[in-house]
Amino acid sequence: LFQRTHDCILLLDTGRFEILQCNPACESTLGVSGEDLLGQEFAAFFDEFTKARLIAFLSEAPKTSIDLRWTSTKTDIMLELSVSLLQLADYCSVLQLIGRDVTALRAQQAKLESFSNTDELTGLGNRRALNLHLEKMHEKFVKDGEHYAVLLMDVDNFKHFNDRNGHAAGDVALREVGGMLKAHLSAKKFPAR
Repeated sequence: LFQRTHDCILLLDTGRFEILQCNPACESTLGVSGEDLLGQEFAAFFDEFTKARLIAFLSEAPKTSIDLRWTSTKTDIMLELSVSLLQLADYCSVLQLIGRDVTALRAQQAKLESFSNTDELTGLGNRRALNLHLEKMHEKFVKDGEHYAVLLMDVDNFKHFNDRNGHAAGDVALREVGGMLKAHLSAKKFPAR
């Protein structure tokens, strides 16, 4: 199983998190040869910010999983890591890391999240996104003791315009209004339809 799985499996020491053993899938997934991995501190392959997250994650093993960006000369992927503590003998234990390339999965999830929060016609946030944003901002402002305002807008006589000129023209008008809101509101504002 260790040799044949498509998942990257690494065994690390529990002190400095040095790589003691890795399976063949590590080379194809990570784009680094097994020889170059062995004996290296696993965290050394990451930038400083990611390294700190990884060390905290490994130090609290066993934990569920963590997503980390893995970049080498051959690959740039989102790597999902899960860790478990393996007791090899009464006196020896190692950390087992199982890594999986989840780049395409996370991109698909982000796309679906965007679809679920975006008005298809205008590209503005939809009602769901607005409700989530208002809830989050309300909590923040109440906590900070600040005030806030919500502005509701209406396009006058839009139904009449839509009936007279057709739904395609109404769609164009809504896109224009949405575009103007996005163009003229600061990044701190949240226009939605």
